[in-house]
Amino acid sequence: MGDGDRIAGRTLVIRPISGDATLRLGPAEDGGTHPLRPQDLGTREVLERYGC
Repeated sequence: MGDGDRIAGRTLVIRPISGDATLRLGPAEDGGTHPLRPQDLGTREVLERYGC
């Protein structure tokens, strides 16, 4: 994880160094054995823009 990244509750919060929108993915649990999903509309839009 980068300097601005953190876990908040069960959500992985990623702040890109580019200054783009903060991404919120979750649930962040079980050592990453489950797929992370977008937790808000802004994250979903960014992921769709990049084909993720």
